[in-house]
This record gives sequence, structure tokens and C-alpha cells, in this order.
Amino acid sequence: MRQLPVSARLYVSGIVLLATVLAIVAVRHIEPSQWLSVFVLSCLVIASETASLSLLRPGLVSTPISISTTMPVVLASYLIVGPWGAALTGLAMLADPTPLSLVKRTFNGAQLSLAGLAAGQTYLWLGGDLPLTRDSFPRAILLVLVANLVFELVNMACVLGVVSLSEGVAPQRIWTGMMSQIALPAFVYSIFGLLLAVVWTS
Repeated sequence: MRQLPVSARLYVSGIVLLATVLAIVAVRHIEPSQWLSVFVLSCLVIASETASLSLLRPGLVSTPISISTTMPVVLASYLIVGPWGAALTGLAMLADPTPLSLVKRTFNGAQLSLAGLAAGQTYLWLGGDLPLTRDSFPRAILLVLVANLVFELVNMACVLGVVSLSEGVAPQRIWTGMMSQIALPAFVYSIFGLLLAVVWTS
């Protein structure tokens, strides 16, 4: 944390504080019958991080960005245990077994938690069904696509902010140089979250 500029420290602290407050609220919204599902999904998040892929464009930034099957799991979680369950599932990144620093692990967990909560709330605001049923389709596909887009926007905003402040690179340059290369693949990849939720509830 001391290696980060003051602006980046404040940014990371703000993201983590917001996620912490919302996690406390989330605990009060989880039904007793949902805790087992939250636990299993959290275990899947931890397991999926061992298969993450680091993306780094040489000469642009020194901070690698990872993409893994964690994303579909978190996206599936808002369809299985609702937005608040997704917020807690994202925080499972705190137990990431890969050799990440505590600051990076904490920020990643907060980032996923906020993105999952935002996506889940968007899905509900659009009138999505929880849990999914056969009658939810095909309308649910469109709603999930919109919710996943919100997930991506929140996720990308968190990454752009911390990388920009810590590396001193303009957000526009990061987007055009690196994030634009993974935005569409990551969004398409996140559709697997819907498939996981369908399998889970079937």
C-alpha cells in the first residue's frame, strides 16, 4: 500500500470501504436458505482464481490484469442468490490462493463485489425473475445481457481508476491500449454465467 501514490491509496480505500459497508448490508438481506449456495459459489470463486490468465501490454503499465472463470461465477451468483448474495460471493476473492499482495487481493474482492451487486440490482430493476424458471426465457437473456454490461462497466471503471492513478497513465490511453482488447471477450465470456445459473437451478 505504501508503494502506491496517495491518490491511488485514497481510491483503493474508498472502493474497499464502500464494498465493506454494502457487504454488511448484504448479510442482513440473505435468507437462511441461501447461505449454503453463497458458500458453494464463494468456493467456486476461490477455485477459479487458480486458473486466471494475466494480461499485460508491454510498455504501457506494469500492473497485470487478470481474467478468469471467476467472472461467470459472480455473474451466475446474482441469478442464484440475488444481488446481495453476489456482493458476498465477490468478496470470496479475499481468500484468493494465488500469490497476490493483501492490498491487491482486497481491492479485487471489493471490485467484484460492487460489480456483482450492480449487475444484480440492474437485473431486478429491469423486472428479471429470481429464481430463473422456464417462463423467464427468452426475456431473461436480454435482461442478463444488460446486467452483464453494467457488471463490465463497473468492473472496468474500478480497474481503469486504480491503474491510472498508480501508474500515472491517462485512462483513455489505458482503454485504447489494453482494456479495449479484453472488454468484448470478457463480456462474451460472462454469458457463461447465465448458463451456470440455468444448470444450477435446473
